[in-house]
Amino acid sequence: MEQKHDRKGCQICGKLRAKYSCPKCHIAYCSLACYRDQRHSECTESFYQAQVADELKTRQADDDVKKKMHELLQQYHQGTLEDADSDEQEGEDIAERMEGLNLDNASVDDIWKRMSEDERQEFLKLVDQGDLANVLPAWVPWWQQSDKPGVVEVGQDDYQVTATIPEISECAVPVQSLAKKVHPSVLYQIAQLALAYAYMMRHLNGDSRGKNIADAFQDLVTVSPLLSSKEADIYTNAHEALVVGLCNIDEGMPCSKKCAMLDDVLSMYLGPRYIASMVSDTHALLGTLLAMPSVDRGHLKKAHIHRAERRVFFLLCVVLQMSTETEPWEFMAAEVAMLQRRFRSEDEASKQNPNREDAAADVKVPSI
Repeated sequence: MEQKHDRKGCQICGKLRAKYSCPKCHIAYCSLACYRDQRHSECTESFYQAQVADELKTRQADDDVKKKMHELLQQYHQGTLEDADSDEQEGEDIAERMEGLNLDNASVDDIWKRMSEDERQEFLKLVDQGDLANVLPAWVPWWQQSDKPGVVEVGQDDYQVTATIPEISECAVPVQSLAKKVHPSVLYQIAQLALAYAYMMRHLNGDSRGKNIADAFQDLVTVSPLLSSKEADIYTNAHEALVVGLCNIDEGMPCSKKCAMLDDVLSMYLGPRYIASMVSDTHALLGTLLAMPSVDRGHLKKAHIHRAERRVFFLLCVVLQMSTETEPWEFMAAEVAMLQRRFRSEDEASKQNPNREDAAADVKVPSI
């Protein structure tokens, strides 16, 4: 049962009626401003410190992130101090406070304890504004880089996570052993899968394994329900498959965002071997999820995962069997580009006439 507290008046400002109580010290307060008051700073700092720690764990607080935290401390002082003497003095101060701290195995709490009050407040401000991503490395999709095998190098000045092109699977079998005839709509299913994969990877900031694997599966089947449904949809053209996928993400998605997502799909089609890498990585993800103990899969049903794994395996076999062909993939790239141009036209029309309803939200799918 919830403990009862005196809510007659705020124990911080003493002016307004208290609506809340601190879960740690149980003091009654009336607003967020009072909660953050200096007189309540002990609880506030521990709360936001926990938020910083949780966020960094969620976003893979690895060695690079810890180094970036240290760099941010130096950048903070360089931006706030006026003269060179002060800069030098503060630089020495940081060095003294961080002396003996091994960033390879230091925890977020270790770094936090050595930060000054101003530095802590700067971090708390970032957390409060939902801007903590500024101190974390940006993830760059592998399909947006130049076509190089293995690791794709990214400039250190931009502080971005290195992207790795997934290896192409070698476990495929001849398509004829799986089906007597391949329906032409399989190409449209692959296009929708590319959209689902791009959405999943961006949503999870490139981390689709580990504790995120269940969310990764949910993202895939949200955009492309045919993966786990008993009855697979048969699309009549590429535009239909892509528009359905976009609507599954957000029916009210603005045209500009649709164009950005189609950029990802187009990049996969324009990059040699990228479609094969995308389908291979999706199949590997599903295989990993299928092999996990049921307790680690949470609410996900094994039958749904198995069905998705079988369907993606079929798509993988199709892609690898067509790997030496160029015409089908060029055709699909042209279809994606055509739909993207349509959305851009709709976006320009809506900007010129703001009162006009967004026609792209209710696209009539043209026949190919």
